[in-house]
Amino acid sequence: MRHLTTLGSATLVGIGLSLCGACGNSTETGGTGGTSTSSSTTTTSSSGTGGGDGGQGNTAGQGGATGGAGGSSTSGSGGGGGAFSCGEDGLSCTVPQICVTFIKTAGPTQTTTWECHDDPCAPEPLACTCATAICGSDPGAGCEVDQGDLQCFSGGVCAAPDTPIATPQGDRAIKTLAAGDLVYSLHQGRLQAVPLIRVSRTPVEHHAVVEVTLRSGAVLRISGLHPTADGRRFADLFPGTMLGDQQVVSVATMPYGHRHTYDILPDSDTGTYLAAGALIGTTLPAR
Repeated sequence: MRHLTTLGSATLVGIGLSLCGACGNSTETGGTGGTSTSSSTTTTSSSGTGGGDGGQGNTAGQGGATGGAGGSSTSGSGGGGGAFSCGEDGLSCTVPQICVTFIKTAGPTQTTTWECHDDPCAPEPLACTCATAICGSDPGAGCEVDQGDLQCFSGGVCAAPDTPIATPQGDRAIKTLAAGDLVYSLHQGRLQAVPLIRVSRTPVEHHAVVEVTLRSGAVLRISGLHPTADGRRFADLFPGTMLGDQQVVSVATMPYGHRHTYDILPDSDTGTYLAAGALIGTTLPAR
């Protein structure tokens, strides 16, 4: 079946990506110890002190190498650096920019976009500790660096293990559910029991969740970027708003006391499910 859950404002989010940290750079060696590094915009050079042509460096930006001991030259676009492809949409970035892949999971869909960004860690190696300005620091935001590539994830973490999920046998803790179990979901315009397609158990560290207290007295502890059934996110809720047909009494962000978060994907056309009596969305994409 198709799963069509709408995206939240920044969700679940959040927010797939392939990155190039320093893609397109090239280095030549000329003479004894001479090097030339290509760049798209500026040209700098330093003269060598010994053999080889180009002992005065290459200031024209045509990609030549500087000879001589210790001589170096940074060339312009003619040196093979300059622009490089970023992602699958024809985007072009310019050295020394990096290509950032944003992977946003919301409902049963996953969206991948690409952007060019200045390296937030330069001149140090690219790392998630200095990339929060790009990937974000909201609960649910994630970051990964792989061989100089930066990927930012959103929407990949979910509910506390004791979150009660409505099933034909009564409420069950989300951590006890498995693929094939029946849960209630909005499908073809009505609430009905459908089997689970997927379940997830995601390890987290230093995580925070939004604690939402409902008028019924039920309490939900779920990542801020988790989607509601109508496309918002839990971080957007405030007292007086509605979560499904349940009124929100209070909202607070708090440290998460468990080592994993959990989510489920019902086999329905919305991917929604009832948690503590409120209809909410899922972060799991259909495969």
